[in-house]
Amino acid sequence: MDGYVLAGGRSTRMGVDKARVPFPRREPMAISVAAIVGVHCRRVRLVRRVVPDGLPWPGVEVVRDQAPVDDAHPLWGLAAALEDAKTSWVFVTPCDVPSLTAEAVHTLIAAQVSVGGPVVAEGAGNRHVLLGVFPKDWSARAKEMATQGASVRRFAESCTGVSLPDDVLMNLNRWSDAQELGPIQQLRNRLPHLDTMAEKAVVKGEQSRLAQLGCIDPQHS
Repeated sequence: MDGYVLAGGRSTRMGVDKARVPFPRREPMAISVAAIVGVHCRRVRLVRRVVPDGLPWPGVEVVRDQAPVDDAHPLWGLAAALEDAKTSWVFVTPCDVPSLTAEAVHTLIAAQVSVGGPVVAEGAGNRHVLLGVFPKDWSARAKEMATQGASVRRFAESCTGVSLPDDVLMNLNRWSDAQELGPIQQLRNRLPHLDTMAEKAVVKGEQSRLAQLGCIDPQHS
């Protein structure tokens, strides 16, 4: 089964491109999530709004979501994933679920096989309609509903809900949700005796190092 990570949202609440936030590891969040998906999916790709975007996405190919200018409807990304897929069933997840586990991916895939139809994750009091397994032939449907401005919830209303642990489904929409300092501030705290010029040099150097990885520190963007 092919797997896709939706990484083209506007990230208005994060303030920076959240696909590039270095959480939970020192790599872009989208890459961390893609690695988890790759445990059970033979082919994993990111879906972005702009391709190429000039960023390093090590080990992962990138697909453009084909959304019209100024149209941020999430179904454009889902449609692109389904259209690009080589398998009849496709695993899809947003990039902002950094606590997603390989076990959760397997649970959703196994549930789809069991029910013989599309499934989406449920937990934490919500139905997570962009995290699930969908048929490839729903691509045209996703495009049509995106064009109409229909809700994602309506798109997935016929999908079977699959319960997952609440902590697995935590969305990182704001950096405060991470409950930790950004990597640059963590580094500064480990070097408390730097003078002003040295501190600026350290910050600039760490920003450069993160940029080479495709990362953005949300507290020093």
